[in-house]
This record gives sequence, C-alpha cells and structure tokens, in this order.
Amino acid sequence: MSSSKSASPSPDTALPPRTRSRLPTYVRIFEELAQGGHRIASSLVVARQANVSDTIVKRDLGRLDGQLGCVGIGYNVEYAIYRLRATLGLPTRPISIILGGDGPLAVALSDGETLLPDYDFKVVATVELSLKKAAENAGRVLIPRADIERAVKENDVNCAVVCTAPAQTYVDDFAAAGVSSMICCVAENVNVPDGVNFANLGLADRIRAIFTAT
Repeated sequence: MSSSKSASPSPDTALPPRTRSRLPTYVRIFEELAQGGHRIASSLVVARQANVSDTIVKRDLGRLDGQLGCVGIGYNVEYAIYRLRATLGLPTRPISIILGGDGPLAVALSDGETLLPDYDFKVVATVELSLKKAAENAGRVLIPRADIERAVKENDVNCAVVCTAPAQTYVDDFAAAGVSSMICCVAENVNVPDGVNFANLGLADRIRAIFTAT
C-alpha cells in the first residue's frame, strides 16, 4: 500500500551553509553508487568521492538524520538518496518495504498514510510462512516464502520489517533475497547475516526506524 504524497518534505533550512553546499555532491555520489548496484556505502567511500574527510561526511549526514547510518556497516544507499533529495526539495521516489509475518503490526504498517504521513513509501507485500500461494487480504498482498526473491527484485525493495516470529527465519530469507536493511520488531535474538544493516527495536521506535535504518 502506498501513501499518496503530492510533494516531498520541506527542505531543512537550518543546516549550516557549508553542509548544505555539499548535499548535491552527496546526492550524485549515492545515485552513482545505486546505479552501480551498491546497496550499502561506508562514509570512507563517500568521502573519497566527495574529496572530503569521512568525519565531514558523518557530520553532514548526521545533521540530516542522527540514525541515517549504521556503525560498522555504513549508509543504506537508497534511503540516503531519499533523505538527501527530500532535504533539498527535489523529487523523490517511494521507499519500498516488505513485511515478515502477517498480524496487527503488519496491518498497521500497511496503513502508511496514517502512521507515516511525512514519507512517501509503499509496503509491496507481507510474507506469511503458512501460505502456499499468494493471496490478498483487504487490499494487502500476502505472499509465501517461495515468492520473496521475486517480490524483492520486481519491486526494488529497500527494507524488510520483521513483524512476527520466527524472526530468524524471516531475516535469513530476506538476506538471501538481497535485502540489505532490516528492522526486527520481535523480542527474539537474531544472528544477523554479514552486510545487513539491522536494527532490533521495540514498538515505540519502529516507525522512525523504518526511515533511519533504511
């Protein structure tokens, strides 16, 4: 389900002039990384291409969103593009999300207009382990495990949100399908696959996290 936005969030005019002057460069770098198939980029990679120090990159992007990057992993390329373009008042494209486990949380997250009115995003599908084939429920697309990779590739999914147990199963399946950013809203210890930008969060943090960890 997609939210129906007619405009991007307003540009942030509180940024220092030097930081703001570097944002178009960051947009170009992240878009080139995306075109090259990169989903995650470190501050060092961005710094080299921007001809500044990684400290400056971290400080600049941290001013946009304190949780934009993940320590030890880097920045989600697609979300960085979204956040930078929104800050500059440039057109953005929806952030694509896939959910793991059908239930009250998945239903709530699918109602993007209510829960996330300031962001343009869409829930492309909800994975349900008990399903044998795709189905639809009140306008929401439900798919079995066998369809995860296809859904991720066809919809260019940027983030997976694990809504129900077994969290490890969903995390492993999403990682195998190429999803590099995940948020787990289940109280369960998870072994995080290498290269995955992962946040294990409680209910109060889940909404903001979708757009800071993705």
